[in-house]
Amino acid sequence: MVRSVRSIDDFTSDACVTKHSDDKSHQVSLFKERYSPPHPSGRTKSSGSRPHGPFFPSFRIKIHRIYPSTQRSSVKSSRTGTEPGPISDHRSITCFLPPQPAHSTTMPTVKFDVTLKDLSKMIDVSLLHPTMTDSEIILGLQDARTYDAATACVKPYAVTMALEALEGTTVKVCPVIGFPAGNSTTAVKVYEATEVVKEGAQEVDMVINIGKALSGEWDYVSDEIKQINAAVTDGGAILKVIFETDYLQDSHIIRLCEICSSFGVAFVKTSTGYGFNKQSNGMYSYAGATNHNLKLMRKHSSEKVQIKAAGGVRTLDDLLRVRALGVTRVGATATKEILQEAVKRGIGKDPKTVEVEIPE
Repeated sequence: MVRSVRSIDDFTSDACVTKHSDDKSHQVSLFKERYSPPHPSGRTKSSGSRPHGPFFPSFRIKIHRIYPSTQRSSVKSSRTGTEPGPISDHRSITCFLPPQPAHSTTMPTVKFDVTLKDLSKMIDVSLLHPTMTDSEIILGLQDARTYDAATACVKPYAVTMALEALEGTTVKVCPVIGFPAGNSTTAVKVYEATEVVKEGAQEVDMVINIGKALSGEWDYVSDEIKQINAAVTDGGAILKVIFETDYLQDSHIIRLCEICSSFGVAFVKTSTGYGFNKQSNGMYSYAGATNHNLKLMRKHSSEKVQIKAAGGVRTLDDLLRVRALGVTRVGATATKEILQEAVKRGIGKDPKTVEVEIPE
């Protein structure tokens, strides 16, 4: 049997790939071998000779089937024909690789200087998971203090706890409101914002009414952002507006950037970290802070509006990548790991030049 595949990478291992069927009735192992097909003319292809017609690189796949115990007695032996048969058989498939168009794998790069403090002051330590206990929040606050983060992003009830744990540091306290679904009324969100700022919060992250944005009810969305921004800034704090980009199209994101810019909002933010989309197969997916959306937000926000990336920023490389895209703040649950890796790579008190690849 001959099959055409796009590349040898369609098969994920040079050794063996084991796959099970849904009912676990059999197991198939694929073994890749380099294979030289016969010359189309029937002659052996010698060096310097030119083949007639297509002569593609190829490889051979051996398919090895292992029968389950329930089927073994029905398989005839290849040796005697009467004994309970072998538990396996195999066959080969030759796969030809059509020529691939030449393309460059080089990605654009960005170089910039960075210090350890530059990186630590990009991070809002996220302490928002619904199952987090107070003792776990306190441990997270200790990390924020140890690694000199920008803020500790906490649940609204934990503002006082956070202020006490971070006293004497430059780490600010940033509660969330209307989090994570954004469904509270505007009045409730304004009340939440006013209360947390009175308690001492220096920054506030707020979730928009996502359904209203998707419905194109921009007057509602605009008025809500305006009221909450006023409540926060009147108390001496700054506001970050969370879009939940996984639910939105580009046109929604652009409009939200324009609205936030018009009111002088301090930050626009991609995601809550909890905006999962249900797929047709019943599974849930989450993209978070994608390059595309970060570029879009930077392009359509005013220069004074900063960008916060949340969702998927888990490594130092992630942090450097989003910084190269113009992001100045991230939400992260892996602060310790990110900054320890930075130290391992020689990023410290003095500026170090880093080069970052940016996928298109």
